[in-house]
Amino acid sequence: MIFRFQAPVKIALGFAAMVAALGFAGSARADNPSKPFSRAEATQIIAEARQVVNANGIERLEKGKIGGIEQ
Repeated sequence: MIFRFQAPVKIALGFAAMVAALGFAGSARADNPSKPFSRAEATQIIAEARQVVNANGIERLEKGKIGGIEQ
């Protein structure tokens, strides 16, 4: 009986190796994380991370009332 699972197994092993390598790289970085110096800098970092970068994406910031309270 001949099994033809060699390609999927190679892909799975390659994926597992990549995940392990990224895990080790991430753990090395976590030992000495860079921290923002102020709340304003931290807020800016979060705002940049949340930006919609897709050309067809929609990003709006507006006030609205929820339960009679302006949000």
